[in-house]
Amino acid sequence: MAHFDVVPVNMEEWETDPFKLTIKGNRAYGRGSADDKGNVASIMLALKELSEEKLDGKVLFAFTGNEEIGGRMAMHIAEKLAQEGNLPGYLVNADGTGMKPIIRRRKGFGVTIRVPSEKTKVKGTVRRETFRIRTPVLETRHSAYFLSGVDTHPLIAASHFLRGREAFAVSLEGKFLKGNVVPSEVTLTYVIPGEGEEMEVDLGLTGLLRAVVPFVRAPIKAEKYSDYGISITPNLYFIENGKHVLKFDVRAMSRSKDEIERAMKEVVEFNLPGAEVKVATNEKAGYLFTHPEEKIVKITLEVLEELGEKVEPAEGPGHRIQGSSLPMV
Repeated sequence: MAHFDVVPVNMEEWETDPFKLTIKGNRAYGRGSADDKGNVASIMLALKELSEEKLDGKVLFAFTGNEEIGGRMAMHIAEKLAQEGNLPGYLVNADGTGMKPIIRRRKGFGVTIRVPSEKTKVKGTVRRETFRIRTPVLETRHSAYFLSGVDTHPLIAASHFLRGREAFAVSLEGKFLKGNVVPSEVTLTYVIPGEGEEMEVDLGLTGLLRAVVPFVRAPIKAEKYSDYGISITPNLYFIENGKHVLKFDVRAMSRSKDEIERAMKEVVEFNLPGAEVKVATNEKAGYLFTHPEEKIVKITLEVLEELGEKVEPAEGPGHRIQGSSLPMV
């Protein structure tokens, strides 16, 4: 299985034209080449070879087009096969890079926080500060790969900046793309109280932004071990019906929507009383935790070694709300 839909483009971050295939050495650059059209092509080549083999069993394949907006197509296929009694013993989801079989992956949750706009006037000086992403090791914007302590998230940095001063937020702008993509930059307009003109500020936005740091440290309890622990990233902001809306991408070895909601509401209680909290996830999908001694893992490693790839099974950083991975029992 693999998906052929792709994420949005921020043209400023591309060195090549994302809408044209560019070959440099042994690498191909283009929108979705790694996530996930390259893997679609790999499966197509594998199927071509399998069609010439005599197989003791059945191989099903599916290419889906809505992974980046919820993955309902994949779940529909799984449910239909289950109803027919044809659910396979194993699923290989081609959605990774580096030839490492992924045997663990966290479940994804989407958390939405809503706070009413509350305008007031304050005397002071207006200033603007722009915060930019920094990913010194792995150059990616996918929130699953964001590693706290190594990477800098611009919205978390803006929150830390605002928390450290007596200031009020006026507005927040940024290169927001989607819920699982870290914005490359955000610009905070704020007022420092004191001498000056009377300016309009937003207490609702101020409180929301100051709460971002506590939100990304919410006390979520995981069910299983993960190399990546728990990650919480605020990736999408907009104003809707007079309310400030901030969407977080949460990844954890947990099936429990209630646990995520409990932890986020605890942060709200202490930092943002009255804020709305909504957690979205696919209730039928779980995290991935396949034991390295499983037959499919061993066979995968044997085949890779025959092809000259000496690798060990690994954990993928995480998937979105719908979820599945490679290989899965």
